[in-house]
Amino acid sequence: ILWGDPHSALPYLTRTIAAIPNTFEAQYLLGRAELALGQKTTGTERATSLSAASQNLMAAANLDGLSASTAYFLYRAQILNETTPDDTALGAAILSWQLAPEVDSYAIAAGLAYAHMGRKDEALQALHSVADNPRGRSLVAVAKTLIDAVNAGAADSVFITAMQVEHPAPEGGLAGWTIASADVVQAVKDAANSEDAASVLDDPTNPDQNLPSSK
Repeated sequence: ILWGDPHSALPYLTRTIAAIPNTFEAQYLLGRAELALGQKTTGTERATSLSAASQNLMAAANLDGLSASTAYFLYRAQILNETTPDDTALGAAILSWQLAPEVDSYAIAAGLAYAHMGRKDEALQALHSVADNPRGRSLVAVAKTLIDAVNAGAADSVFITAMQVEHPAPEGGLAGWTIASADVVQAVKDAANSEDAASVLDDPTNPDQNLPSSK
Protein backbone atom coordinates (compact mmCIF):
# COMPACT_ATOMS: atom_id res chain seq x y z
CA ILE A 1 0.00 0.00 0.00
CA LEU A 2 2.68 2.50 0.98
CA TRP A 3 5.63 1.50 -1.17
CA GLY A 4 4.27 -0.73 -3.94
CA ASP A 5 1.08 -0.89 -5.98
CA PRO A 6 -1.90 -0.23 -3.69
CA HIS A 7 -4.23 -1.65 -6.32
CA SER A 8 -2.70 -5.09 -5.72
CA ALA A 9 -3.88 -5.01 -2.11
CA LEU A 10 -7.56 -4.48 -2.96
CA PRO A 11 -8.65 -8.04 -3.82
CA TYR A 12 -6.90 -9.55 -0.79
CA LEU A 13 -8.42 -7.04 1.63
CA THR A 14 -11.87 -7.23 0.03
CA ARG A 15 -11.90 -11.01 0.39
CA THR A 16 -10.63 -10.72 3.95
CA ILE A 17 -13.54 -8.46 4.85
CA ALA A 18 -15.94 -10.88 3.18
CA ALA A 19 -14.47 -13.75 5.23
CA ILE A 20 -14.27 -11.81 8.52
CA PRO A 21 -16.87 -9.01 8.55
CA ASN A 22 -16.40 -6.05 10.86
CA THR A 23 -12.64 -6.44 10.95
CA PHE A 24 -11.05 -3.13 11.87
CA GLU A 25 -7.60 -3.84 10.47
CA ALA A 26 -8.88 -4.91 7.05
CA GLN A 27 -11.30 -1.96 6.78
CA TYR A 28 -8.53 0.44 7.76
CA LEU A 29 -6.02 -1.00 5.31
CA LEU A 30 -8.58 -1.08 2.49
CA GLY A 31 -9.30 2.58 3.16
CA ARG A 32 -5.58 3.38 3.09
CA ALA A 33 -5.17 1.48 -0.20
CA GLU A 34 -8.06 3.36 -1.81
CA LEU A 35 -6.68 6.66 -0.50
CA ALA A 36 -3.27 5.88 -1.98
CA LEU A 37 -4.91 5.11 -5.32
CA GLY A 38 -6.89 8.33 -5.20
CA GLN A 39 -3.71 10.30 -4.67
CA LYS A 40 -2.11 8.69 -7.72
CA THR A 41 -5.01 9.03 -10.17
CA THR A 42 -7.13 11.77 -11.72
CA GLY A 43 -10.68 12.46 -12.84
CA THR A 44 -13.41 9.90 -12.25
CA GLU A 45 -10.98 7.23 -11.08
CA ARG A 46 -9.62 9.59 -8.42
CA ALA A 47 -13.10 10.53 -7.18
CA THR A 48 -14.17 6.88 -7.06
CA SER A 49 -11.10 5.82 -5.09
CA LEU A 50 -11.37 8.69 -2.62
CA SER A 51 -15.08 8.00 -2.06
CA ALA A 52 -14.28 4.33 -1.43
CA ALA A 53 -11.49 5.36 0.94
CA SER A 54 -13.90 7.54 2.92
CA GLN A 55 -16.44 4.72 3.17
CA ASN A 56 -13.92 2.15 4.37
CA LEU A 57 -12.20 4.50 6.80
CA MET A 58 -15.59 5.50 8.18
CA ALA A 59 -16.38 1.81 8.64
CA ALA A 60 -13.06 1.39 10.45
CA ALA A 61 -13.80 4.42 12.64
CA ASN A 62 -17.16 2.95 13.57
CA LEU A 63 -15.37 -0.22 14.67
CA ASP A 64 -12.73 1.67 16.66
CA GLY A 65 -13.56 5.25 17.56
CA LEU A 66 -10.26 5.71 19.40
CA SER A 67 -7.93 5.28 16.43
CA ALA A 68 -6.23 8.60 15.75
CA SER A 69 -4.70 7.43 12.48
CA THR A 70 -8.10 6.32 11.18
CA ALA A 71 -9.58 9.72 11.98
CA TYR A 72 -6.69 11.51 10.30
CA PHE A 73 -6.78 9.52 7.09
CA LEU A 74 -10.57 9.81 6.96
CA TYR A 75 -10.01 13.58 7.05
CA ARG A 76 -7.46 13.27 4.24
CA ALA A 77 -9.79 11.21 2.07
CA GLN A 78 -12.68 13.60 2.63
CA ILE A 79 -10.69 16.77 2.07
CA LEU A 80 -9.11 15.55 -1.16
CA ASN A 81 -12.54 14.73 -2.60
CA GLU A 82 -14.36 17.94 -1.68
CA THR A 83 -14.35 21.58 -2.71
CA THR A 84 -15.33 22.66 0.80
CA PRO A 85 -14.69 20.51 3.88
CA ASP A 86 -17.82 19.05 5.44
CA ASP A 87 -18.54 18.26 9.10
CA THR A 88 -17.13 14.74 8.74
CA ALA A 89 -13.76 16.00 7.51
CA LEU A 90 -13.54 18.75 10.11
CA GLY A 91 -14.60 16.49 12.96
CA ALA A 92 -12.13 13.80 11.91
CA ALA A 93 -9.25 16.29 11.79
CA ILE A 94 -10.02 17.57 15.26
CA LEU A 95 -10.55 14.08 16.68
CA SER A 96 -7.19 12.86 15.38
CA TRP A 97 -5.41 15.61 17.30
CA GLN A 98 -7.49 15.09 20.44
CA LEU A 99 -6.58 11.40 20.42
CA ALA A 100 -2.88 11.91 19.60
CA PRO A 101 -1.87 15.52 20.38
CA GLU A 102 1.81 14.63 20.08
CA VAL A 103 1.55 14.10 16.30
CA ASP A 104 2.37 17.32 14.45
CA SER A 105 0.46 16.51 11.25
CA TYR A 106 -2.68 15.91 13.30
CA ALA A 107 -2.21 19.23 15.09
CA ILE A 108 -1.83 21.05 11.76
CA ALA A 109 -5.01 19.39 10.48
CA ALA A 110 -6.93 20.37 13.61
CA GLY A 111 -5.61 23.92 13.46
CA LEU A 112 -6.80 24.28 9.87
CA ALA A 113 -10.19 22.81 10.75
CA TYR A 114 -10.63 25.23 13.65
CA ALA A 115 -9.49 28.16 11.48
CA HIS A 116 -12.02 27.25 8.79
CA MET A 117 -14.74 27.11 11.47
CA GLY A 118 -13.78 30.55 12.76
CA ARG A 119 -12.61 29.21 16.12
CA LYS A 120 -9.45 31.31 16.32
CA ASP A 121 -8.34 30.50 19.86
CA GLU A 122 -8.56 26.76 19.32
CA ALA A 123 -6.80 27.05 15.96
CA LEU A 124 -3.93 28.91 17.58
CA GLN A 125 -3.74 26.40 20.43
CA ALA A 126 -3.35 23.50 18.00
CA LEU A 127 -0.85 25.32 15.80
CA HIS A 128 1.23 26.63 18.71
CA SER A 129 1.58 23.05 19.99
CA VAL A 130 3.75 22.52 16.89
CA ALA A 131 5.33 25.95 16.46
CA ASP A 132 6.45 26.23 20.09
CA ASN A 133 7.82 22.72 20.38
CA PRO A 134 11.40 23.03 21.66
CA ARG A 135 12.46 20.01 19.64
CA GLY A 136 11.89 22.01 16.45
CA ARG A 137 10.38 19.31 14.30
CA SER A 138 9.82 19.52 10.54
CA LEU A 139 6.40 21.22 10.57
CA VAL A 140 7.41 24.16 12.78
CA ALA A 141 7.72 26.52 9.80
CA VAL A 142 4.35 25.42 8.45
CA ALA A 143 2.72 26.00 11.83
CA LYS A 144 4.25 29.47 12.19
CA THR A 145 3.06 30.47 8.71
CA LEU A 146 -0.47 29.35 9.55
CA ILE A 147 -0.38 31.16 12.90
CA ASP A 148 0.46 34.37 11.05
CA ALA A 149 -2.45 33.71 8.67
CA VAL A 150 -4.89 33.13 11.54
CA ASN A 151 -3.76 36.26 13.39
CA ALA A 152 -4.00 38.31 10.20
CA GLY A 153 -7.56 37.17 9.61
CA ALA A 154 -6.69 35.53 6.30
CA ALA A 155 -9.46 34.55 3.90
CA ASP A 156 -10.95 31.09 4.43
CA SER A 157 -9.65 30.05 1.02
CA VAL A 158 -6.13 30.18 2.47
CA PHE A 159 -6.99 27.50 5.02
CA ILE A 160 -8.96 25.35 2.57
CA THR A 161 -6.01 25.42 0.17
CA ALA A 162 -3.63 24.51 3.00
CA MET A 163 -5.78 21.48 3.83
CA GLN A 164 -4.94 20.00 0.43
CA VAL A 165 -1.24 19.83 1.34
CA GLU A 166 -0.13 16.48 2.69
CA HIS A 167 2.16 16.45 5.71
CA PRO A 168 4.10 13.42 6.94
CA ALA A 169 2.12 11.22 9.31
CA PRO A 170 3.66 8.45 11.43
CA GLU A 171 3.62 4.96 9.95
CA GLY A 172 5.55 3.14 12.66
CA GLY A 173 3.25 2.42 15.58
CA LEU A 174 0.03 3.42 13.87
CA ALA A 175 -2.39 4.69 16.47
CA GLY A 176 -5.16 2.34 17.33
CA TRP A 177 -4.55 -0.75 15.22
CA THR A 178 -2.44 -3.84 14.91
CA ILE A 179 -2.22 -6.47 12.21
CA ALA A 180 -0.93 -9.03 14.71
CA SER A 181 -4.28 -10.80 14.89
CA ALA A 182 -4.21 -14.47 14.00
CA ASP A 183 -7.59 -14.59 12.27
CA VAL A 184 -6.92 -11.52 10.14
CA VAL A 185 -3.45 -12.69 9.13
CA GLN A 186 -4.80 -16.12 8.20
CA ALA A 187 -7.62 -14.58 6.18
CA VAL A 188 -5.17 -12.41 4.24
CA LYS A 189 -3.08 -15.50 3.52
CA ASP A 190 -6.14 -17.38 2.30
CA ALA A 191 -7.33 -14.46 0.20
CA ALA A 192 -3.92 -14.00 -1.37
CA ASN A 193 -3.65 -17.74 -2.06
CA SER A 194 0.07 -17.26 -2.47
CA GLU A 195 3.00 -19.04 -0.89
CA ASP A 196 5.02 -15.85 -1.28
CA ALA A 197 2.46 -13.83 0.63
CA ALA A 198 2.28 -16.47 3.33
CA SER A 199 6.05 -16.56 3.67
CA VAL A 200 6.20 -12.79 4.13
CA LEU A 201 3.51 -12.83 6.79
CA ASP A 202 5.27 -15.68 8.59
CA ASP A 203 8.70 -14.02 8.39
CA PRO A 204 9.65 -12.79 11.91
CA THR A 205 12.08 -10.30 10.32
CA ASN A 206 9.26 -8.60 8.41
CA PRO A 207 8.77 -5.20 10.16
CA ASP A 208 5.05 -5.22 9.33
CA GLN A 209 4.40 -8.60 10.97
CA ASN A 210 3.74 -7.19 14.44
CA LEU A 211 3.07 -3.51 14.17
CA PRO A 212 2.66 -2.02 17.63
CA SER A 213 -0.71 -0.75 18.82
CA SER A 214 -1.06 2.46 20.80
CA LYS A 215 -4.34 1.38 22.41
